[in-house]
Amino acid sequence: MADYNIFMAMVEKVGHDKRGNPTFKRDKEGNEILVPDKNSVLVLGETGEGDRTVAHEQKRKVEDDQTPDVPVIFSEWKAKEGIAW
Repeated sequence: MADYNIFMAMVEKVGHDKRGNPTFKRDKEGNEILVPDKNSVLVLGETGEGDRTVAHEQKRKVEDDQTPDVPVIFSEWKAKEGIAW
C-alpha cells in the first residue's frame, strides 16, 4: 500500500481554561483586545457649540479560540491534496 498524507489539527486555544472560565486574546503588552460590538448602541450628543456627535458605547473582548480556523485550514489542505469529496 502506498504512503498517503493524513490531516491532523492540534488546537491549543479553545476559548476557555480548564475550569471553564473564558479566555480572551491579548496584545503584546498583555491588554485584552477590544473590538466594536455589532449590537452596539450609538449615543447621539451635542457639543457646547451645537455640533452633533455620535459615539459607540459598547466594545467586546475577542475570545481566544482557534477551533473556527480548523475547517478553513482543512479545506485548503484537501484542495492541495486533490481530494474531491
